[in-house]
Amino acid sequence: MVSNIWMRWWILTSLILLLSACTSTSTQRQMDAAASGYKPLPIHQSALRLAAEIPADKLTTASRQIAAEGIRALDIRQYSKASDLFNLALKTDINNSYLHFLNGLTYHLRGLDGEATLFALAQQGYERAIQFDGSNAIAHYYLGSLYLDRRDYAAAKGEFMEAALYIKDDPDLLYDLATASYYARDPRTAYAAMNGLLA
Repeated sequence: MVSNIWMRWWILTSLILLLSACTSTSTQRQMDAAASGYKPLPIHQSALRLAAEIPADKLTTASRQIAAEGIRALDIRQYSKASDLFNLALKTDINNSYLHFLNGLTYHLRGLDGEATLFALAQQGYERAIQFDGSNAIAHYYLGSLYLDRRDYAAAKGEFMEAALYIKDDPDLLYDLATASYYARDPRTAYAAMNGLLA
């Protein structure tokens, strides 16, 4: 399991990219974020406390202001409210990969909180995030985590491998890739991921 601090960093990275981009994102920005040391994060956590990190000068559009409210709701674990806000923000900024990621993350958190039927919506949110930005490593990582939770190891391995294209040498990602590969009966990839982890 990845530590809580890395979850905070990844969501903050997503938030910064959301607020600094228009409706499209670039591979370079994603690679810069990964190179800065941001790492994948676990889903299971208490309050995130991300609202204080939101730069006020970036809240220049309605969708960004609504997304900031959604982040505040995530901070205090009001997941239904956060879902409503992210869905509202998406109505005005439908092509925003990071809004789709945050929406998927919220459904994922709600699913872990007992609303298991929402895992399908979490998957859709992550897939839409990837559709609008294939280099969105955090969406690949979380989609892989969702597949891993569902014991769809081959699909999890594929998503972790995609995330690894943008997040180099991250021990937590390599561990998850090794785990998924092992259970998917792909010892070669599991071995390579474990060697990377040891390195």
